[in-house]
Amino acid sequence: MHCLLYSSCVGLSFPRMKLLIPSLLLVSAFATAGQIASATVIDDFSQGSLFVQVTNYAGQTLYQNGLSASGVIGGSRSIYAGSLGLATEEINTSAGQFRFTSDSSFGYFTLTYGATTPLDVNLLTDGSDRFLVSIAQVTTGFWRSGFFFGVETGGTWRSYSFGGDLAALNGSGVLTIPFSRFPGADMTDVQAIGISASRFEPNRQIIIDSVITTVPEPSSLPFFAAGLGALAFVSMRAWVA
Repeated sequence: MHCLLYSSCVGLSFPRMKLLIPSLLLVSAFATAGQIASATVIDDFSQGSLFVQVTNYAGQTLYQNGLSASGVIGGSRSIYAGSLGLATEEINTSAGQFRFTSDSSFGYFTLTYGATTPLDVNLLTDGSDRFLVSIAQVTTGFWRSGFFFGVETGGTWRSYSFGGDLAALNGSGVLTIPFSRFPGADMTDVQAIGISASRFEPNRQIIIDSVITTVPEPSSLPFFAAGLGALAFVSMRAWVA
Protein backbone atom coordinates (compact mmCIF):
# COMPACT_ATOMS: atom_id res chain seq x y z
CA MET A 1 0.00 0.00 0.00
CA HIS A 2 1.37 3.41 -1.02
CA CYS A 3 1.22 6.11 1.63
CA LEU A 4 -0.12 9.46 0.40
CA LEU A 5 1.77 11.35 3.08
CA TYR A 6 4.96 9.32 3.21
CA SER A 7 6.74 11.38 5.86
CA SER A 8 3.75 10.99 8.19
CA CYS A 9 3.27 7.28 7.61
CA VAL A 10 6.73 5.78 7.85
CA GLY A 11 6.76 3.34 10.70
CA LEU A 12 2.98 3.27 11.20
CA SER A 13 1.43 -0.13 11.78
CA PHE A 14 -1.50 -1.16 9.61
CA PRO A 15 -4.06 -0.44 12.39
CA ARG A 16 -2.63 3.06 12.73
CA MET A 17 -2.70 3.62 8.98
CA LYS A 18 -6.35 2.58 8.92
CA LEU A 19 -7.09 5.58 11.12
CA LEU A 20 -5.68 7.86 8.44
CA ILE A 21 -7.69 6.51 5.53
CA PRO A 22 -11.05 8.25 6.27
CA SER A 23 -9.36 11.63 6.66
CA LEU A 24 -7.30 11.16 3.50
CA LEU A 25 -10.45 10.29 1.60
CA LEU A 26 -12.22 13.32 3.09
CA VAL A 27 -9.44 15.69 2.04
CA SER A 28 -9.30 14.14 -1.43
CA ALA A 29 -13.05 14.51 -1.89
CA PHE A 30 -13.11 18.17 -0.96
CA ALA A 31 -10.01 18.95 -3.01
CA THR A 32 -11.78 17.42 -6.00
CA ALA A 33 -14.98 19.36 -5.26
CA GLY A 34 -13.06 22.60 -5.54
CA GLN A 35 -12.04 21.69 -9.07
CA ILE A 36 -15.54 20.90 -10.41
CA ALA A 37 -16.37 24.46 -11.47
CA SER A 38 -16.50 24.87 -15.23
CA ALA A 39 -17.56 27.56 -17.65
CA THR A 40 -19.03 28.22 -21.08
CA VAL A 41 -16.97 30.77 -22.95
CA ILE A 42 -19.12 33.46 -24.52
CA ASP A 43 -16.06 35.32 -25.83
CA ASP A 44 -12.42 35.38 -24.83
CA PHE A 45 -11.48 37.74 -27.69
CA SER A 46 -8.66 35.49 -28.85
CA GLN A 47 -10.07 35.37 -32.39
CA GLY A 48 -11.30 37.81 -35.02
CA SER A 49 -8.80 40.67 -34.88
CA LEU A 50 -10.51 44.00 -35.54
CA PHE A 51 -9.79 47.73 -35.55
CA VAL A 52 -12.38 50.27 -36.73
CA GLN A 53 -12.99 53.96 -36.22
CA VAL A 54 -16.40 55.51 -36.79
CA THR A 55 -17.51 59.10 -37.09
CA ASN A 56 -21.32 58.89 -37.17
CA TYR A 57 -24.19 57.17 -35.42
CA ALA A 58 -24.82 54.77 -38.32
CA GLY A 59 -21.24 53.63 -37.85
CA GLN A 60 -20.35 50.10 -38.92
CA THR A 61 -21.76 46.66 -38.25
CA LEU A 62 -19.40 43.78 -38.98
CA TYR A 63 -20.08 40.05 -38.94
CA GLN A 64 -17.27 37.68 -38.05
CA ASN A 65 -18.00 34.06 -38.90
CA GLY A 66 -15.93 30.89 -38.96
CA LEU A 67 -14.44 31.46 -35.52
CA SER A 68 -13.74 28.57 -33.18
CA ALA A 69 -16.66 27.88 -30.84
CA SER A 70 -14.14 27.18 -28.08
CA GLY A 71 -13.38 30.90 -27.89
CA VAL A 72 -16.57 32.49 -29.25
CA ILE A 73 -19.92 30.91 -28.51
CA GLY A 74 -21.57 29.73 -31.72
CA GLY A 75 -18.38 30.47 -33.66
CA SER A 76 -19.45 33.96 -34.74
CA ARG A 77 -20.01 37.48 -33.46
CA SER A 78 -21.64 40.65 -34.73
CA ILE A 79 -20.07 43.97 -33.82
CA TYR A 80 -21.53 47.45 -34.12
CA ALA A 81 -19.78 50.73 -33.39
CA GLY A 82 -21.18 54.23 -33.78
CA SER A 83 -20.40 57.74 -32.58
CA LEU A 84 -21.64 61.31 -32.64
CA GLY A 85 -18.00 62.33 -33.09
CA LEU A 86 -15.21 59.76 -33.19
CA ALA A 87 -15.01 56.33 -31.57
CA THR A 88 -12.57 53.45 -31.80
CA GLU A 89 -13.45 49.78 -31.47
CA GLU A 90 -10.81 47.06 -31.35
CA ILE A 91 -10.43 43.35 -30.75
CA ASN A 92 -6.83 42.67 -29.87
CA THR A 93 -6.43 38.92 -30.23
CA SER A 94 -2.84 38.99 -28.96
CA ALA A 95 -3.98 40.46 -25.67
CA GLY A 96 -7.35 38.70 -25.76
CA GLN A 97 -9.26 41.95 -25.24
CA PHE A 98 -12.14 44.01 -26.58
CA ARG A 99 -11.69 47.78 -26.39
CA PHE A 100 -14.08 50.64 -27.06
CA THR A 101 -13.02 54.28 -26.77
CA SER A 102 -15.22 57.33 -27.28
CA ASP A 103 -12.52 59.62 -28.63
CA SER A 104 -14.91 62.58 -28.93
CA SER A 105 -18.62 63.00 -28.25
CA PHE A 106 -20.89 60.07 -27.38
CA GLY A 107 -20.17 56.55 -28.56
CA TYR A 108 -22.25 53.38 -29.04
CA PHE A 109 -21.31 49.72 -29.34
CA THR A 110 -22.94 46.30 -29.46
CA LEU A 111 -21.52 42.80 -29.32
CA THR A 112 -24.00 40.12 -30.39
CA TYR A 113 -23.67 36.35 -30.43
CA GLY A 114 -26.26 34.43 -32.45
CA ALA A 115 -27.06 37.34 -34.77
CA THR A 116 -26.75 35.33 -37.98
CA THR A 117 -27.54 31.81 -36.74
CA PRO A 118 -29.40 31.25 -33.46
CA LEU A 119 -27.22 29.80 -30.74
CA ASP A 120 -29.91 27.43 -29.43
CA VAL A 121 -27.66 26.73 -26.47
CA ASN A 122 -28.54 25.38 -23.04
CA LEU A 123 -26.56 27.48 -20.56
CA LEU A 124 -27.71 25.34 -17.63
CA THR A 125 -26.13 22.11 -18.86
CA ASP A 126 -22.98 22.48 -16.79
CA GLY A 127 -24.79 23.88 -13.77
CA SER A 128 -23.99 27.53 -14.57
CA ASP A 129 -26.14 30.18 -12.94
CA ARG A 130 -24.39 33.45 -13.84
CA PHE A 131 -22.36 35.41 -16.36
CA LEU A 132 -18.95 36.78 -15.48
CA VAL A 133 -17.64 39.80 -17.37
CA SER A 134 -13.95 40.38 -16.75
CA ILE A 135 -13.15 44.10 -17.00
CA ALA A 136 -9.47 44.93 -17.55
CA GLN A 137 -9.98 48.69 -17.53
CA VAL A 138 -12.80 51.20 -17.49
CA THR A 139 -12.77 54.97 -17.15
CA THR A 140 -14.72 55.93 -14.05
CA GLY A 141 -17.32 58.66 -13.79
CA PHE A 142 -20.09 57.47 -16.13
CA TRP A 143 -23.42 59.04 -15.30
CA ARG A 144 -25.30 59.40 -18.60
CA SER A 145 -24.30 56.14 -20.26
CA GLY A 146 -26.40 53.01 -20.56
CA PHE A 147 -24.86 49.52 -20.34
CA PHE A 148 -26.96 46.46 -21.09
CA PHE A 149 -26.49 42.69 -21.07
CA GLY A 150 -29.23 40.80 -22.87
CA VAL A 151 -30.34 37.27 -23.70
CA GLU A 152 -32.86 36.26 -26.33
CA THR A 153 -35.07 33.28 -25.55
CA GLY A 154 -38.33 32.32 -27.21
CA GLY A 155 -37.90 35.19 -29.66
CA THR A 156 -37.90 37.79 -26.86
CA TRP A 157 -34.97 39.84 -25.61
CA ARG A 158 -34.58 40.34 -21.88
CA SER A 159 -31.96 42.83 -20.75
CA TYR A 160 -30.25 43.79 -17.55
CA SER A 161 -28.76 47.25 -17.05
CA PHE A 162 -25.34 46.81 -15.48
CA GLY A 163 -24.31 50.47 -15.37
CA GLY A 164 -24.68 50.52 -11.61
CA ASP A 165 -22.53 47.39 -11.27
CA LEU A 166 -19.87 48.99 -13.47
CA ALA A 167 -19.90 52.14 -11.35
CA ALA A 168 -19.59 50.08 -8.16
CA LEU A 169 -16.65 48.23 -9.67
CA ASN A 170 -14.91 51.60 -10.08
CA GLY A 171 -12.08 50.21 -12.20
CA SER A 172 -10.91 46.75 -13.16
CA GLY A 173 -12.53 43.62 -11.80
CA VAL A 174 -15.20 41.04 -12.54
CA LEU A 175 -18.88 41.81 -13.00
CA THR A 176 -21.21 39.05 -11.84
CA ILE A 177 -24.58 38.93 -13.58
CA PRO A 178 -26.79 36.10 -12.24
CA PHE A 179 -29.19 34.44 -14.65
CA SER A 180 -31.92 35.55 -12.25
CA ARG A 181 -31.44 39.09 -13.65
CA PHE A 182 -33.37 37.90 -16.71
CA PRO A 183 -36.78 36.90 -15.32
CA GLY A 184 -38.83 34.81 -17.72
CA ALA A 185 -35.82 33.84 -19.83
CA ASP A 186 -35.47 30.16 -20.70
CA MET A 187 -31.77 29.62 -20.17
CA THR A 188 -32.06 26.08 -21.54
CA ASP A 189 -32.65 27.49 -25.03
CA VAL A 190 -30.84 30.77 -25.58
CA GLN A 191 -30.97 32.06 -29.15
CA ALA A 192 -28.68 35.07 -28.74
CA ILE A 193 -26.60 37.02 -26.24
CA GLY A 194 -25.77 40.70 -26.46
CA ILE A 195 -23.72 43.37 -24.70
CA SER A 196 -24.25 47.03 -25.56
CA ALA A 197 -23.47 50.56 -24.51
CA SER A 198 -25.40 53.70 -25.42
CA ARG A 199 -24.33 57.32 -24.95
CA PHE A 200 -20.86 56.12 -23.94
CA GLU A 201 -19.49 59.38 -22.63
CA PRO A 202 -16.72 61.29 -24.42
CA ASN A 203 -13.07 60.59 -23.68
CA ARG A 204 -13.78 57.35 -21.89
CA GLN A 205 -12.74 53.76 -22.48
CA ILE A 206 -13.67 50.22 -21.54
CA ILE A 207 -11.56 47.07 -22.04
CA ILE A 208 -13.11 43.63 -21.59
CA ASP A 209 -10.98 40.51 -21.14
CA SER A 210 -13.66 37.85 -21.36
CA VAL A 211 -17.31 36.95 -20.96
CA ILE A 212 -18.14 33.50 -19.60
CA THR A 213 -20.74 31.61 -17.62
CA THR A 214 -19.81 29.85 -14.42
CA VAL A 215 -21.19 27.47 -11.86
CA PRO A 216 -21.52 28.52 -8.23
CA GLU A 217 -18.26 27.88 -6.41
CA PRO A 218 -18.72 25.07 -3.89
CA SER A 219 -18.11 26.12 -0.32
CA SER A 220 -15.25 23.68 -0.25
CA LEU A 221 -12.51 25.72 1.40
CA PRO A 222 -13.97 25.56 4.93
CA PHE A 223 -14.55 21.83 4.50
CA PHE A 224 -11.08 21.40 3.04
CA ALA A 225 -9.60 23.13 6.08
CA ALA A 226 -11.72 20.96 8.35
CA GLY A 227 -10.51 17.89 6.50
CA LEU A 228 -6.90 18.91 7.00
CA GLY A 229 -7.59 19.50 10.67
CA ALA A 230 -9.19 16.08 10.99
CA LEU A 231 -6.22 14.53 9.21
CA ALA A 232 -3.81 16.20 11.60
CA PHE A 233 -5.85 15.10 14.61
CA VAL A 234 -6.12 11.50 13.46
CA SER A 235 -2.43 11.44 12.53
CA MET A 236 -1.57 12.59 16.03
CA ARG A 237 -3.74 9.87 17.50
CA ALA A 238 -2.02 7.33 15.28
CA TRP A 239 1.40 8.42 16.51
CA VAL A 240 0.37 8.54 20.16
CA ALA A 241 -1.41 5.18 20.10
